[in-house]
Amino acid sequence: MISGEREEQYLGDLLLFVLIVILLIGQRKKIGLVMGGSIMQILVQKVPKNVYSDWLLNKHYAKRLCSVSYAYGLYIDGIIKGVVTYGMSPSATLAESIAGDKYKKIVYELNRLITVDDLPRNVLSQFVTKSFKLLPKPIIIVSFADPNNGHNGYIYQATNFLYTGVSSNSIQYEYPDGKEFHFKNFRHKKHSTTFQKEVGKTKDQITNQDIIDFYDLSKKNIKGKHRYIQVLGSKTDKKLIMRNFKLDLLEYPKGVNKNYEVEFSDMEVQLNLFGG
Repeated sequence: MISGEREEQYLGDLLLFVLIVILLIGQRKKIGLVMGGSIMQILVQKVPKNVYSDWLLNKHYAKRLCSVSYAYGLYIDGIIKGVVTYGMSPSATLAESIAGDKYKKIVYELNRLITVDDLPRNVLSQFVTKSFKLLPKPIIIVSFADPNNGHNGYIYQATNFLYTGVSSNSIQYEYPDGKEFHFKNFRHKKHSTTFQKEVGKTKDQITNQDIIDFYDLSKKNIKGKHRYIQVLGSKTDKKLIMRNFKLDLLEYPKGVNKNYEVEFSDMEVQLNLFGG
């Protein structure tokens, strides 16, 4: 009888041990990383405009908003550590050039990817990959790495994007303080009644040179950007899209990446419990 009781107790303890192990494995799988003996809670979820706008305007080197259809935040232990945004392709020509007219409407651009510099190893690639899972499918993602700002696109290489070469060189205009004057502003200025009064001309009389002279803009030659493509969807979706893929696939570029600082003084940092 005593032996039976001990055996029953042993089996009970063993079952409890197995349940604890299963629970811990499940927790690690759910949370993602164990750092310094403690489990870090990693969450990727949708973020509202006020959150991603702060990152785009104050933390990204471009310092301006862009077209955003989908935006996701990286949260570690409830604190936001990064933002990724996706928007419609800025160029209909670019969208069609990837896989033809049939698929141009599902082409989106990963147009901003911003994080703090001290992320644990592999978290950035996890962030991008987890954001993929939240996007509608099928979808073609195009993204650019700007060598003019010291970026070669290693995060895209780490997440298995296709490399399709470098875009054409371009020209950029800048204010005296170095801030970019976007090309679309030429059209906006010509149609601005305030600007028309300032230069004493009608919209039909105003030339680009009038605008360049008025704002003392300087012209800057810009190197082409590294172009990366990602195709997401079912196996069938991917197969059909790749059959129509029009761009050359090339080896990944190499070089030294440059980081830019991210400050946290006034930004939205708390966990968005409702996901936007």
